[in-house]
Amino acid sequence: MGESGKDAISPLDQHIGVTTYMKLTKIYTDTRSDKLIFCCDVETRSDSEGFTITFEISPILDLSLGTADPFVLPCLLMAMERREDLDIAVPVSARLFHSVRTLLVPVLGKMLSLDQNIRVRASKTTSEGYSNNLGVIAGFSGGIDSYAMLRDHYFEAPVPEYKLTHLLFNDVGSHNVRVKGQTEKGQEIYSNHLARIQCIANQLQLPLIRVRSNIDPLLRGGWRLGFGRTHTIRHVSIALLMQSICRQFYYASGFSYVDLNFCDVDDISRGDPVLLQLCSTESMDCLSVGGQYTRVEKTQIVADMPLAHQTLDVCWGQLSDKINCGRCSKCKRTILTLEILGKLQFFEKVFDLEAYYKERSAFIAQVLSSERTLLVEIRDLARSRGYRFPTRAHIQSYLSDLPFKKAIPASVKQAMKRLLTGNRDL
Repeated sequence: MGESGKDAISPLDQHIGVTTYMKLTKIYTDTRSDKLIFCCDVETRSDSEGFTITFEISPILDLSLGTADPFVLPCLLMAMERREDLDIAVPVSARLFHSVRTLLVPVLGKMLSLDQNIRVRASKTTSEGYSNNLGVIAGFSGGIDSYAMLRDHYFEAPVPEYKLTHLLFNDVGSHNVRVKGQTEKGQEIYSNHLARIQCIANQLQLPLIRVRSNIDPLLRGGWRLGFGRTHTIRHVSIALLMQSICRQFYYASGFSYVDLNFCDVDDISRGDPVLLQLCSTESMDCLSVGGQYTRVEKTQIVADMPLAHQTLDVCWGQLSDKINCGRCSKCKRTILTLEILGKLQFFEKVFDLEAYYKERSAFIAQVLSSERTLLVEIRDLARSRGYRFPTRAHIQSYLSDLPFKKAIPASVKQAMKRLLTGNRDL
């Protein structure tokens, strides 16, 4: 991959009263045992020692690091959160730099309430792409979105050139979020999750690329940059490491197109169809897939995939004897949807249904009263299929909406709770 040698600095980019900046100064590669490590040294006036971003890739692949593309996006988030200008002193893809300068800064600023007034400069840009990067890669977690993506772009891919050739499994913070930053326990969840995903990849006969990075603790320093608000940028940054072997990256969408939102979001997925395209380069096209479906429609797709019956992994909770704890919000959403679809019996081995049934009535009450998109979808599904929720759940939903509920004595609340939870089949 060559460099155009273009000077991307214009007179308008000179510092005007700016006292802090962040600067990408050096990119390099290190190889240790079975890992390929890509690194970028970063200077910043707000941190006298600076820091290094690392991506550890295994197994070792024939990858080349011709640009700073994978490091630009996490640094952009940090620079916007810290209100620092961003200097890129190593080559960067012209397409990505153009998107950052003209589109990504204002879009991310609006979505995450970050400073849009920072300046971004680059010493050199390149428009030359890789010529033999024929692979197609996608992140895979084993969840509903991932399996729906697998159906469309692997099992039923209409064009061979766009069929998946590689799967990607990243450790960029989601496992630590599940246990509220307890690193040791988070790594246990990661190891268990990885073992399951590797088994799935083996069954599919697709290579699984594993990447671990230190960007989670770096981004965790800013309250606006939590995992839910930045996961798209974290994952697409890793995809850009694969530009020398893959020309297409699929990222499974979390929301349908009708739920797009670009103003102060709690989940960056709401902007994925736009954000992914803005992160594309001359060598790799990044695409959000699955937004044409609702989560209920995706669940219906996955319910008819035999591979998912034994391996579906949607859990956001902690460790459990089953793959899925049955208690967390993602488990309960999925189980109730499968129940309404009449498909739950196929997934009995992967969910802790005993734990679910203890909370089923209260969760249905939440579904009945909530205006959250994913819960409204479940309510609409039940209505369309003539599915009747338990009477107890309706009562709980009604009681939860009473304006004077805070005035009800605790003893009365406890008695009502015992009455409503005594028999789940009421």
